[in-house]
Amino acid sequence: MFFSTVIFLILKKDILHDYNIEDILKLSKSERILIVEKIWDSIADDTEGSGLPKWKKQLIEERLAEYDKNKNKGEDWEYLKKRYSDK
Repeated sequence: MFFSTVIFLILKKDILHDYNIEDILKLSKSERILIVEKIWDSIADDTEGSGLPKWKKQLIEERLAEYDKNKNKGEDWEYLKKRYSDK
């Protein structure tokens, strides 16, 4: 199985160890939770490569700028809700 051959680098007791999936599953529950926390923290710290693509961010910025210039332009929410809920 592919996942059983994947090697993880895990910080445990300040020593870097290589573990495969079977080794990880043999650890105590608390040790596995610590591993998951470290992995989760590394994902949360990695802001690059996540979020919206540049083109979507630019589109949102353009639409917000247009809204800021013309806040009264557009249709009322209640009107739109009624108009499209009747269809």
